[in-house]
Amino acid sequence: PFVDDLSTWYLRRSRERIKEGDTGARQTLYYILKTLAKILAPFAPFVAEEIWLKLKNEEDAESVHLASWPKIKKRLGFLAFMRFGLGKKEKVIDKMKTVRNIVTLGLEARQKVGIKVRQPLNLLKIVAEGLSDEYIEIIKSELNVKNVDYILKIKLGITKVTLDTEITPELKQEGDYRELLRSLQDMRKNQGLTPSDIVTLSVETSDAGKKLIRKFENEIKKTVLVSEIRFENNSGDEIKIDELLFKVKMV
Repeated sequence: PFVDDLSTWYLRRSRERIKEGDTGARQTLYYILKTLAKILAPFAPFVAEEIWLKLKNEEDAESVHLASWPKIKKRLGFLAFMRFGLGKKEKVIDKMKTVRNIVTLGLEARQKVGIKVRQPLNLLKIVAEGLSDEYIEIIKSELNVKNVDYILKIKLGITKVTLDTEITPELKQEGDYRELLRSLQDMRKNQGLTPSDIVTLSVETSDAGKKLIRKFENEIKKTVLVSEIRFENNSGDEIKIDELLFKVKMV
């Protein structure tokens, strides 16, 4: 479905590119939304008009209802705009379908054993049709795995995936870091902070908690927009991650 393709896949995959001002990602989203407004106009005129008025430029029609109807192409899919230098857009779309199928199977495998996506795993084994390194990197990112053992599928059949669910101490520590990062980002959101708001973190925690933060200090500062992390007693919010307890205040 279009909404699923756009919202839960393209936008999520392109979020960082858009935030960083990537021209290709921004122009692709702009084109999609303007075209969507035109298609919606006969069925949802007010919603379509609101989208159009927020996006139109000086050369566009004053109203979406005065704009030209989009020209139909043989096969138009916005995933084709994800640039891998692979030639025809149909090939890109077909490869991405395979990638998304693998990701879906991998997420189902995680769910069956009760392991969250934020918890990194070491290995994913795949039996599927040929995919280049660019697509393998997407799979690794989506399923949060360090390595992919890839077996080329020779006969037609169902794609198979197998997850190595052993969680080493190193992987567990990284999983705890990701949980902490999510909680800190939620704190920023709940406090109504904007990307221009740089904060100082006051943290009260155990030695194990301090060790975790020190290991990933640079990543935390960059992602949560923190200038300094201080280990001190405070009256902030509690964050519990398994056996680790953090009391955190953003100032």
